[in-house]
Amino acid sequence: YISALQSIFWNSAPVTVSVATFGAYAALGNRLDMQIVLPAMAIINIMSFPLFVFPLLISAVISGRVALNRLNDYMNLPERDTSHIIKTDPSDQVPIKLEGCSLGWNASRPILSDVTISVPKGTLTVVVGSVGSGKSSLLAAILGDAKAYQGLIKAPEEAGYVPQQAWIQNCNVRDNILFGQP
Repeated sequence: YISALQSIFWNSAPVTVSVATFGAYAALGNRLDMQIVLPAMAIINIMSFPLFVFPLLISAVISGRVALNRLNDYMNLPERDTSHIIKTDPSDQVPIKLEGCSLGWNASRPILSDVTISVPKGTLTVVVGSVGSGKSSLLAAILGDAKAYQGLIKAPEEAGYVPQQAWIQNCNVRDNILFGQP
């Protein structure tokens, strides 16, 4: 309804402005003739597009300002501190190791306590648990995103990580599972 009202308002604005302008001009005791009406109508028509675009411009400027503020806030965040992670050599047989770690996002409430794990090179390691048990926090701590408040973390300087973000195509469930394969 609001969009329809806005459309009606903007489409009727030139007529409304013309009637109001010429009505006020005539009410003041002036005489309306073609030498006054035609140039005034031309000016009103010329001004209708800028008046139509002006609210959109204000909205765009405000949106741009909000986006720039968000970018500025992001760029001014402190760098990720990975100084507590001991870098392992690519030739190490156990490139990822945690010993007696308490991990979390703030020191007052660690998510995982007394974590000890070794991931040997060339093995497949699966982290399994219920929702909210700290699987993603464990991986984030290995990468240096989550903090280790006690204990020792050894990890390679470079690692590949694919977070568990939901990603689906705009199609049915079968196509999302098979990705177009028969």
